[in-house]
Amino acid sequence: MSSQNFIYLRDSLNYDSEHPEDRNNLFAFSPDILPLYQTKIKSLDRLTETYTDFIAQTVVPEEENYIYLRGRASNTAKAASNSFTVLKVANELILWPQVLKDATNVGKKAIKLEYSPGSVSDGDLALPGVTASLKNDVFKPENRGARHDALLVYSGDNSFTKLPDAKNPKQLLSSVGSPTTFAFLNARIADPVFDVYSWSTRLRFFDDSGVPVRLELDIESIGIPNGLEASMYSSDSRLTMSSTPIINGQRVGTSLSITGEYDSLITIQIVKTDPTVVLPNYASVSLVANVIQKLGKIEVATVLGAEHLLFDESIRLARSLVKTKQAGSTVEGFYFRADIGDTNVIPRTGPLWISPDVQPYGTTPDGDYDIDFSPQNYDIDISTNRGTKSSFVSQSANYIYLRGNTTIPTHVELSLYAIPNNLLIYPANYGQHVISEVDVNGNKVAAIRDLVLTKPGPCAVDNPFNFFNPVDPKTLGSDHYCLIGEARLWAADPDDKPLWPHQVALSTGSDIVSWILNTPTVANRNNAFVNNPDAATQDWQVNITVPAEFPTTTRWHLEFACTNMPVGGFIAMSATGNLNLNIGKTPITNANQVVGVKFTGVQGPYPMTVTFYWWQGTGTSIPADSNTSLQGVLRIDLGGASALASTDRAQKCSPESLEYPLVIGPDYPNLRSNKKALAGWHHPAAKGDTILGKAHPIQEIKAPGRYEDGTYSKPVYSVAIGGDGKRFY
Repeated sequence: MSSQNFIYLRDSLNYDSEHPEDRNNLFAFSPDILPLYQTKIKSLDRLTETYTDFIAQTVVPEEENYIYLRGRASNTAKAASNSFTVLKVANELILWPQVLKDATNVGKKAIKLEYSPGSVSDGDLALPGVTASLKNDVFKPENRGARHDALLVYSGDNSFTKLPDAKNPKQLLSSVGSPTTFAFLNARIADPVFDVYSWSTRLRFFDDSGVPVRLELDIESIGIPNGLEASMYSSDSRLTMSSTPIINGQRVGTSLSITGEYDSLITIQIVKTDPTVVLPNYASVSLVANVIQKLGKIEVATVLGAEHLLFDESIRLARSLVKTKQAGSTVEGFYFRADIGDTNVIPRTGPLWISPDVQPYGTTPDGDYDIDFSPQNYDIDISTNRGTKSSFVSQSANYIYLRGNTTIPTHVELSLYAIPNNLLIYPANYGQHVISEVDVNGNKVAAIRDLVLTKPGPCAVDNPFNFFNPVDPKTLGSDHYCLIGEARLWAADPDDKPLWPHQVALSTGSDIVSWILNTPTVANRNNAFVNNPDAATQDWQVNITVPAEFPTTTRWHLEFACTNMPVGGFIAMSATGNLNLNIGKTPITNANQVVGVKFTGVQGPYPMTVTFYWWQGTGTSIPADSNTSLQGVLRIDLGGASALASTDRAQKCSPESLEYPLVIGPDYPNLRSNKKALAGWHHPAAKGDTILGKAHPIQEIKAPGRYEDGTYSKPVYSVAIGGDGKRFY
């Protein structure tokens, strides 16, 4: 073939066409055999301009996979043309001719690659001589479990069936390893989201020399961070390796001496010992078989075969997009909008950065949530209307609502991420920026919100997220935050929960726009940041939960209590949840002052992340040895609805608590509502007075909401159920 111009496929990314004598097809790592799942390539540039990159994706069993080819002319100054045939065979570590003869064709016809100087494939960004074909083979492999199919290519009429059996490594390297007419891809491309990953292969060996041959099996890694271990299992104890840390760029393995023929199955297992490890795309772990020969005093290792495990998350995105296309151009189920007026048509075409379904509200929750986020206001952008009040503020709570729409009844859960804008292109790292809250043990956990949707139409979470104490994004190399809202189907069993969309995303910036616009369960909104001109001297968050064993008619009050605090300061509090339990900035006029909110009509367990603030103001500083504290306390009012509380543990309410506003939650029985906009959000809308709930009538209330007019008779006693605080020493 040296006498004519021809197109060749590389044996690996490191192939040097000026030194074809170094070619070894047995690396089985050709970057020019391109399984791309169900991606339909419409421009040759997609393949030729990425010639220096490995872009293959995994082959999904029992689904259609498109196999493309690309190559390069041996003489870039002349035209060239070659036909290539793609075959498959069950993976084996060493691809002997005896193995290749069992291969079967993937497609019905050969794929033709053509090149001519100055052609479209010889563009500005492509290397000279590089070409590809828009024609592909459709491959629908069987499910081989822990094994897979190796992909094989030969050019022209150089069929593998013409190869003589190799009786030793030298014949193998000559007949299979060196020809430029062959190329192999023996690789698995796996999702980097895993705890344990394993695969199996078959190892056969032939040697007719009659003397022992030393074979070495090594596991080597490229681009793998610390935190992974590898082990090897086989029925042959010589091929067993216990769990060993993988060190990037180094090899670990075992060796054995073989005389004559050998046949064994091997399983490789990769374990994440550090669950926080994020594997970069196309980081790889390879199992390599080397024959060791002595040349004088020097040992020479020659590769006889290899299998490769690469990590790439893009297959998850590709599969989700295919499912959307199979449903047509519209989405069935829950979806976010990119812009006001969007419907369930995908891909969305609106701007990427101002989703009306991500609604930063301000430093306190929305006291008129039922009106502002009602279905009637679905097409009103509350955040935009509030202007700078919606900006994130340092040293403060910042409340954000999510809303969406659904075409069918469904149950989803939502999460929210505050991403510094320069990190938006790295979805794999979004988990580090999740909006959190405090659980009952005082630990920070990801904030998750449930939406149970019984019918199609607009919807919203009534329990906002709280982005607490955000740092200035400029310290992170950014100038604003990108809020990423995500949704996934709810599942009772944690093992059945689907991945969050960002765990499906591509890692490269060029894919972010496509990912967001094509993923109905992702919404993005940019939001400004301002430093707090009235930052509190102290602020903190605690979890306060209404227990499950109390009836919804139980009357509670949430208190913020001072103990020996200097007069002249200020206190305030806010809370997540669907109740307005906020107390604005209030002056401390009494060293033991108490402020708070009474509420009823909630079904426990009802967790709240409560934010407390204290400003020193004109008050004196707190001595280091003082018995001074601020405490948030949840109390239960004793009386007809609270028989579970014991009166002998009761204490009298403070005088201030008698003046608390009363908040009525949506679960209070038989609320009579004549306020049309309010009832329709928590309950089916109806004209005129509406009876809500099924319990016997207790008291007629205008609507769920907040009242200052003493609707209830004041309680005489209260019992502290739980609380948390900050003590100053």
